[in-house]
Amino acid sequence: MKKNILKNEKKISRQNFLKGGAGIIAGAMTLPLMAQDHSGHENMHHEHMKLSAVNVAIANAAADCVTKSELCLSHCIMLVKMKDTSLAECMEKVAQTIAVCQGLGAMASYNSEHLKKYAMACVDVCKSCQKECEKHAKKHEECKDCAESCKKCIDACSKLAA
Repeated sequence: MKKNILKNEKKISRQNFLKGGAGIIAGAMTLPLMAQDHSGHENMHHEHMKLSAVNVAIANAAADCVTKSELCLSHCIMLVKMKDTSLAECMEKVAQTIAVCQGLGAMASYNSEHLKKYAMACVDVCKSCQKECEKHAKKHEECKDCAESCKKCIDACSKLAA
């Protein structure tokens, strides 16, 4: 029985040795590639990957819009819990704005080829939210802040159309 165990251990050892040897050979083959001068390529690569100022502005505006919209939505929910449904329409528009602006921020960050079309759809949603929130802006600070953030997001997205 001991002989079978030792025999199996030798097989495993040979297999591990062969696997390890293959790894060493593969690693040695990549050394010349690693030694090449990539300094010019690296800078070119990073410059190509850099987001435009418009994309950064859109991503930042979208993030701010999501934050302000979430605060507005939270305020609307609190009022509904107190049986005040005067902001029901606002709540619906704000929820849509949150959804669309979360996607907008991601699309801008990823430099999506579809960003321009998506941003134009976001403009429509944000305009609708802005219009509704402005109705309540004098009475509710959260609505005022949300409307202002929608306006900034609309402005940032509109720069893509230019």
